[in-house]
Amino acid sequence: MATKEDSDRLRDNVRDAWRKKFHFDVPPEQVNCNGCKSGGRKFFICKLCPVEKCVLEKGLDSCTLCADCACEKLRPLMAVTPNQHKSVEMLK
Repeated sequence: MATKEDSDRLRDNVRDAWRKKFHFDVPPEQVNCNGCKSGGRKFFICKLCPVEKCVLEKGLDSCTLCADCACEKLRPLMAVTPNQHKSVEMLK
């Protein structure tokens, strides 16, 4: 959302949430993401994301389009980010 709306306020919200939950300060320029398949800007943690790699290998637009959605690759991410689980369920 922060990227789509080009909103510094939303970037700050993401930074605050990461700082509070993970005790990690995310630089504002890294709070941008155009999506796994965009070839554009991605959130810094995506470099380590097994879900992104899987989505790209399967040629899908989203993990929610996979028959194995909520698989062993996605469950650990959903466990630490409950909103991710809600987002995945909404997109199914």
